[in-house]
Amino acid sequence: MTRAIRLVLVAAFALIGTSALWWHGQYRGDYDVVDDNRLAWLACLITLVWIGLYLAGVPELARTRAQVLARFARALVFTFGLFSVLQFGLASIVLPRLVVAVTFAGSLVVGVLILTVASRNQVQLRVGVLSGDDLTRSELSDFGVETTAIDRESVDSAAIDVLVFSQPTIADESLAHVVAVAHAAGIQVRTLLAYFEEQLGCVPRYALDDAALLADVAEIHNPVYARCKRAGDVAAAIVLIPVLVVAVPVVALLNLLGNRGTVLFVQERVGRDGSPFHLVKFRTMRAEGDRSKWTTTGDARIPKLGRLYRRLHVDELPQIVNILMGQMSFVGPRPEQTQYVESLSDQLAFYGARHRVRPGITGWAQVHQSYAASVDESATKLQYDLYYIRNQSLLLDASILVRTFASVLGLRGR
Repeated sequence: MTRAIRLVLVAAFALIGTSALWWHGQYRGDYDVVDDNRLAWLACLITLVWIGLYLAGVPELARTRAQVLARFARALVFTFGLFSVLQFGLASIVLPRLVVAVTFAGSLVVGVLILTVASRNQVQLRVGVLSGDDLTRSELSDFGVETTAIDRESVDSAAIDVLVFSQPTIADESLAHVVAVAHAAGIQVRTLLAYFEEQLGCVPRYALDDAALLADVAEIHNPVYARCKRAGDVAAAIVLIPVLVVAVPVVALLNLLGNRGTVLFVQERVGRDGSPFHLVKFRTMRAEGDRSKWTTTGDARIPKLGRLYRRLHVDELPQIVNILMGQMSFVGPRPEQTQYVESLSDQLAFYGARHRVRPGITGWAQVHQSYAASVDESATKLQYDLYYIRNQSLLLDASILVRTFASVLGLRGR
């Protein structure tokens, strides 16, 4: 099956490359593809791609979709980069740069789509936990991760892919030796914090302490990232201003039909460094609705029109004003109401850490979980928010925006 997937990938890339070369020969380069050596060089490029995919282990050596896509992207970048170096070394453009660029871009898009579908039922990592490590087993169980208890004496022969352990475990010298034996036997070893971040994209509850939060926060400690993110926010908000101007009268007209009351909804929220600000949205709840309660799935306070706004995320559009004022970003932890923040700060350790960065219209927690309607659900969202704070990057921001866009297209809004 894995060879078949790789064959489909290469066949798709060959079709894209041949089409690009034919188009270039017909309309840009005035040459015959069949009578030209360029077709042979295209075959060379596709062969390099095949070799690159094989060496990267796509898809058989990856057990999760994220690993499959990461290996695929690295293989593609490497092989196309190698081919470009080859062209440079020959001092001759054996394939037009435009053809190479189009083939790379098309292969990347088509490959991601194929691998995303093919890895829909990917095999999950078999996770082992040392007998007696109740902390690790409990934390993983909360996220539905099935684990196998491993005896210290048989750890090197255990049928697992990764051994997960808590930090207190590794502090025990005898247990540290057991972990070393597992590592030497070819089993991946991960601390609970590392496993949560790599596989689950969040921070375990036990790690919500000062030590876990001492990682640099890019928005604070990396000026280049902070400036790039802010510049991107402002530029995108300016582009969306005409959309907001057009949307206001349309929403006002629709409200007359199915959601009578004011067009805009303004509410105090807590922003960066705990500073309060007034968040602006299109109103989605009934004008007489009680907004002091948690928002839940199927909330009776939200009429059908309001649900449509939320599914399409149209209600978030006025928040570009908050972005231009520097109160929000497109990506960040969701800003909460003042009374919720005060209550949750008393019940959840380090809840205030999420206020180290600007709040966002969308965020890592939002793409993994819907509205939090209880303290426990807020605790789970906090785990995702703290992962984002620890791992802020432009690539992660882009990933969140892509996931949000996919959610909008799939009408999976709140």
